Amino acid sequence: MELGLAMKEEHGLSMRRACRLLGLSTSAPYYQPRGRDDAPVIDAVSKHVTDNPGHGFGLLYDSLRADRQPWGKSWLWRVYKQLRLNLPRRGKRRLPARIARPLDIPERPNETWSADFMADAHGAAGVFAPSTSSMTSAARRCGSRSTPACRPAVWFARLMS
Repeated sequence: MELGLAMKEEHGLSMRRACRLLGLSTSAPYYQPRGRDDAPVIDAVSKHVTDNPGHGFGLLYDSLRADRQPWGKSWLWRVYKQLRLNLPRRGKRRLPARIARPLDIPERPNETWSADFMADAHGAAGVFAPSTSSMTSAARRCGSRSTPACRPAVWFARLMS
């Protein structure tokens, strides 16, 4: 600003021309910063925090907007941080560690059963045909009985006998 005034006085340039040469806006030399009075904001935030200690910034902002206070979100957030009220985020609740136990192995076939549900789409029409495949858990684990792809009904009948 002072440089613009010096150019105006020493070289006889207009203020507009001096600002243009310096790359400033024409209103820059006349700018007077306004002081911010944060006292009412600090009072309102402090009152809300003492009344509601568990509330974070979001609930503070919502309640002050409901009270028709003129302060915007940026102004409130700046004061909120100045007062060092920004709470750390809550951590994720963790489940307790699972105790790993070995799986139960059946002693003989047909002691435990499991079923897999499979679906298949035939052709371009996208027909949905669910089918089930059943076998004992022991047979599944040892892999001795595998499902024949062409005759599931025959295989199922043999398995059940």
